[in-house]
Amino acid sequence: MQYLIGQVRSEDAAHLKRSITRYATFDGKGLEPSVFPKSKELHVKMGLNHPQLAHMLCPIKFLSEYQEDPSVTKAKLKAGTINMDVRAWPALLYKARTTGVAGEAFDLTNVQDGLFKGFLVEHVMKHVLTGPSSALTGDNIHISNSCNAVIHGMMTVEAENIAYAAIQARSAITSCDKWTAEDGKFSYQKFYYRVINIICNPPDKAWAAATLRHYNLYV
Repeated sequence: MQYLIGQVRSEDAAHLKRSITRYATFDGKGLEPSVFPKSKELHVKMGLNHPQLAHMLCPIKFLSEYQEDPSVTKAKLKAGTINMDVRAWPALLYKARTTGVAGEAFDLTNVQDGLFKGFLVEHVMKHVLTGPSSALTGDNIHISNSCNAVIHGMMTVEAENIAYAAIQARSAITSCDKWTAEDGKFSYQKFYYRVINIICNPPDKAWAAATLRHYNLYV
């Protein structure tokens, strides 16, 4: 069973790499500077090597520092001076404002506001559950009978689905050329269970219910 789960996860990761350069932007038009998904050197230009993706991987509490001085903050991220482990939520998890900048709506006094509503996670969720053709369509989608949600008889989005979309979203924008269980100090297994835990055992039940409701309306 674990082997099959690993195979599905790896296949999802491989398929996402083909579209991630569009999913990683608010409007789906693609990264700037441009990165071509079919390039053999795709991974070399991803992750902390790309300004937009480095922004999304940056721990949310250091996002303002990144925006003020991207070069210096990126150097700190690469050197490990700023920790990028599962205790620090990456900016990609947070909602963007109309400007389309991931995590821009972050409020240090209310760290759960906008958490798990990042556009990249939403795009990946649709890609995995309702198919690539639905990923960038907003609310106007037609769900085919061949999509994963229909095949597996999924009626609702649960915490586990959000956690899975989150790990695939982060993995897809890194410089790793294939799925790995760890990215430096970042453990995807620990990240997965941390996401589930905060939704299932939340400090704010109203926030958790609103997060699940958001995805059940969106997907």
